[in-house]
Amino acid sequence: MAVFAGVGWAVIGAIVGYVAAERRGFSPAVGVLGGLLLGLLSPLMFLCNSAAGSPACVKCPHCAEWVKGEALICRFCQRPLRPARPAPAAPRQVRR
Repeated sequence: MAVFAGVGWAVIGAIVGYVAAERRGFSPAVGVLGGLLLGLLSPLMFLCNSAAGSPACVKCPHCAEWVKGEALICRFCQRPLRPARPAPAAPRQVRR
């Protein structure tokens, strides 16, 4: 019975590691290896993925914390995430 549990642990971990690596753009071999090492914890980690890996999040250039992509100001350091756009230049008049 313990052998089946160990094999199940390895198979589930390897599958989840592979899928997670593919989603993140990492090497599938590294994902399988990580899944094998983490075993049954890997599905839990996969399902409870933090906001850090979400494509809708960006890293604040000032404090390096992850914030939502739609945010204008970092919730941690209160600094703007994007530089303010400069005012459009007035059209030049050409003298003849």
